[in-house]
Amino acid sequence: MDEAPFLMIRKPFLFAGLLAVGLGFLFLRTDFGQTLLGRWSFVRSVSDTGSYFRLKVKVAYKGEKQDFDIVVGCNVHSIRYKDGSDTYEAGLIPTVYGRRMSDGKGLVVRPPDACRGQTTANGRVPAEFMPLMIVYDDADKLGFGTAYLSDEAYASPLSLLTFGGATIESATREEWDAFRRDGPQNIVTREQYHSIQSDYVVAKMGLKKVWPPFGMICYAYRRFLIPEAARAKIREFWPHDHPQYWMPTNYEQSRTIGEAISKIERRPRDWGEPSLIARSQFSTNAEIPAKGVALREGGGLIDPKSELKVFASAFFAADSDISADKFATSDDGASALDRPTVQIVTSQIRLLHNQGQGFGHCYASSGFFLRPDKQPADKERLVALVDEQSIRGSPRSWVNPVTSVERFLERDEYYFSGISFGLDSVRGDI
Repeated sequence: MDEAPFLMIRKPFLFAGLLAVGLGFLFLRTDFGQTLLGRWSFVRSVSDTGSYFRLKVKVAYKGEKQDFDIVVGCNVHSIRYKDGSDTYEAGLIPTVYGRRMSDGKGLVVRPPDACRGQTTANGRVPAEFMPLMIVYDDADKLGFGTAYLSDEAYASPLSLLTFGGATIESATREEWDAFRRDGPQNIVTREQYHSIQSDYVVAKMGLKKVWPPFGMICYAYRRFLIPEAARAKIREFWPHDHPQYWMPTNYEQSRTIGEAISKIERRPRDWGEPSLIARSQFSTNAEIPAKGVALREGGGLIDPKSELKVFASAFFAADSDISADKFATSDDGASALDRPTVQIVTSQIRLLHNQGQGFGHCYASSGFFLRPDKQPADKERLVALVDEQSIRGSPRSWVNPVTSVERFLERDEYYFSGISFGLDSVRGDI
């Protein structure tokens, strides 16, 4: 077959293709083209679609004034140039912000997700709003902290903080830039904030792995009174010697007890005080850092889901011997595990004669880091405690405390439900 007609057809297309390739090459040499390729170091400007707010908190630590004035950015497109760093768009920045106390502890604030114009002035931030605050034992390591999960924590004899109020107001990109440039140094570093990420992710971000990881996951238990109407069914499974704290021994018992409790339409809040709490109370753990802490008398959260008042649960903190902050230097070994005759407390709930109410503990569970070959084979050493009393029937597990002891009972009168939540935010950074 004569190929000349086909060549005559191909030549215009060939020329057009070469022209498109050439134009495409020139286009990719432009700033916008380089942006599409991810070569952000060539970019000089970009449109800013972020929003900004200013969080002011009046608080004292051991009587010493420690007020905060933090400018927070939401969905901030931050461009970095030829200094070796990358461009990124942060969802909430800074997600956590803190400073060193005179005794070496660290006081950290977790700003709420007030990214849709919520302010004190427009009423979408209530006057009684309280952001989540955490006191870390060591301002340098930030491996273990005590979170103030309700206003009751501030009223406790154990409290180190006195809360004086908080407000949120609108801010601008210029104010945010000035705060980033001239504001007090945040004690939470990027390395710490991203320390629970995998080695691969941390390296890809150009950061160094630090140990212990930042105490970003907070653990607590909520305590509820069991009404008399539900106690008869629960007593059927209470061990004959009536331990003070116990768990059902099999799935069937657990299911039956769970059904009896779930039928309680309105659950008494704690150990017999008269206030009754709606069944939908503060059930989403993520709301604690995102919306602020609820109050004992109800309210306090920014933009509640409904007009129904949200009441704070009776929170009690939980910590563990297998938390990463108790590890010596890395995930290769743990000081608590090096003593073969000592029991290992996988979960310790601290009532402290009810003075522990309102608190949580924040740390990284070693269940995420402890390699199987580093776990002692003798699981008989593992125990779960309430203060110094063991929880009968608790599983002997290396996983985080709330997973291993999700729910348990106190006699036939109260039940405890574990919660955990992270201080991080979607695409958050420091």
